[in-house]
Amino acid sequence: GTPVQAGAPSCKTAKLIVPWKAGGGTHVLFSIFEKTIQGMGFPSKIKVVTIPGQGGNKGAKEAAKSKPDGCTLFAIHQSAITSYLNGRIKITFPAFDTVAMLTSTPDIIGASGQAPWDNFVDFKKAALAKPGTILVGATFGSTSQFMWLILEDLTGMKFKYVPFDGTRQRMTALLSNAITMGTLNVASGRKYLEGGELKAFGIADTKRSKHLPNMPTMKELGVDMVFALKRG
Repeated sequence: GTPVQAGAPSCKTAKLIVPWKAGGGTHVLFSIFEKTIQGMGFPSKIKVVTIPGQGGNKGAKEAAKSKPDGCTLFAIHQSAITSYLNGRIKITFPAFDTVAMLTSTPDIIGASGQAPWDNFVDFKKAALAKPGTILVGATFGSTSQFMWLILEDLTGMKFKYVPFDGTRQRMTALLSNAITMGTLNVASGRKYLEGGELKAFGIADTKRSKHLPNMPTMKELGVDMVFALKRG
C-alpha cells in the first residue's frame, strides 16, 4: 500500500502480527520490542498477535490483505523470501512497506542434550560415515532448513529432515530427543544451552557471541558460513 505519513495512525493500538507460535525466536524478540514501545509513552501502542501456520505464510497473507493505514504491522524475516522462491506463497517483500530492521540473530548448530557428540568434529565425522541418517528438524523450505542445506553443500554431509511448523515445536522435539539436530539462536536457545538440556556446536557468525563466548564460529571450525535471521 501507500506509505503512511509520519504521525499518529488512526488506531489507538497497532496490531503486530508474528506469524509463528509463541516461544520461538521471532515471538521472543518482538515481545521485547512491544514492551519497549509501551514503556516509551507514545500515544499509540503496539500489540503482538500470533497468527501461526503454513510455515509463517498464514500471518503473511493476513498482513498483506490488511488496510494500509499503519494499524497492522508484520514481523518479517527471510522466510518471506524463501517461501516465495519455492512457490509456497505469491507475495514477498514488495507486498509490505518496510519500517525498520530490529535484530540480526546468527544461527547456531544445535543438538539435543542427549546427542552422542559433544563437538562439531565428532558430529561431522558421524554424519559423513552414515549419510542421511541423522534426524534434523526444520520448517521445510524456510530459513531453518536452508542453513542445513548450505552446510550439506559446504561439507558433504547429508541429513534426514523432519518437518516442523516453527521454532517452538522444533525446540520441543530437540529437548525430548525426538530429533537430534536443529538450528537454535541466542534468543530462544540460551537458557537451554546454559542448563545443558541442549548442546551447541558452532555459531554461523563472523565472531563469537558475547552471550555464549565458549562456542566457536563456523569459520573457526573450518566451514566458511555466515547465516543470520534478520528480523524487522
